[in-house]
Amino acid sequence: MTEKNEDGALAAFNARVAEDHLVGNWVVEPFLATLGDGPKPASAPHLWDWQTVRNHLLETFSVLPETEGARRVLTFLNPALPRGTTHTLSSGIQLIGPGEIATAHSHSMNALRFVIEGDSKLETVVNGIPCPMENYDLILTPSYSLHDHYNGSDGNVSWLDVLDVTLYSRLNQMFFSPHEEPRQAHRNVLLGNGPAWLRPRWGDAQDWPQYRFPWSETYPLLKQLASQGPGSPTDGVMLEYTSPLTGGSLFPTMSCTLQWLHPKQTTRRYRRTSSSIYFAIQGNGTLSVDGRELAWGPHDTFALPNWAWHRFTNTSATEPTILFGVHDEPAIRALSMYRDEVAES
Repeated sequence: MTEKNEDGALAAFNARVAEDHLVGNWVVEPFLATLGDGPKPASAPHLWDWQTVRNHLLETFSVLPETEGARRVLTFLNPALPRGTTHTLSSGIQLIGPGEIATAHSHSMNALRFVIEGDSKLETVVNGIPCPMENYDLILTPSYSLHDHYNGSDGNVSWLDVLDVTLYSRLNQMFFSPHEEPRQAHRNVLLGNGPAWLRPRWGDAQDWPQYRFPWSETYPLLKQLASQGPGSPTDGVMLEYTSPLTGGSLFPTMSCTLQWLHPKQTTRRYRRTSSSIYFAIQGNGTLSVDGRELAWGPHDTFALPNWAWHRFTNTSATEPTILFGVHDEPAIRALSMYRDEVAES
């Protein structure tokens, strides 16, 4: 039998077994042979300009019907994906006007809010515990927690939303439950947002988790650490928010960081199997990803794919830049899939 006939016989065989929903390993082996350098990045690097997004959100006051603030959200869609900001994380900006309510609900996905334009009269209520939302505070709404938002100020307010919804969707684990009332009742829990080093010794300690991480407490620590040197060669000066209950990441699927780059600081080229979303708190810089540059300014948001060579640069000669980051690293580590690599030059 000739080689041509053998190829024809194999193609015919492949077609026959495919009718029974089967495939031969010889069909997928060529794909496996391409994986010597690891996975291809699952999404694309992309930046969303703050002013553009905010202008669109302001338009929703005239184009949306009365919504009580629940629908005034624009989600960042990665151009390389059918949905999501990275292949595991979804992010966007929410804006609500004076007196508006984002109505109470719960869902299986973990979520966080990083406040951009806050106020002492803006609050998220999580499982009955009110959490004020001032500029650059971090507010957590863990899986299945009941939460709502209320703007008691006389101006517009906004925050960055980040959820692991893309991962939950891929795993087919999506649940959502609206509350019977637009707002939930407040609980009188003195330690609900108290110091992390004081916890009740009775009952279920999970009733007193820390949902709010105030910027007024985190920024001084970051600044103090930054005064001691350049930090990591790949990330600059970086702090991770940790759970006071476990000492680990805030969520089993997401970690949150603050990152300080000194003036003119450039990091080493680096790649890791986790993906990230970054929000620029202050300053200007560039993220170089596989030869492509994203230039960020204050309040811009950008996505970094997994396993992509990248480096950060602070383009200012005089001012530091500060980034808030959300990473799917805990989920990747839990599955023993985390790996990173630093370039030689």
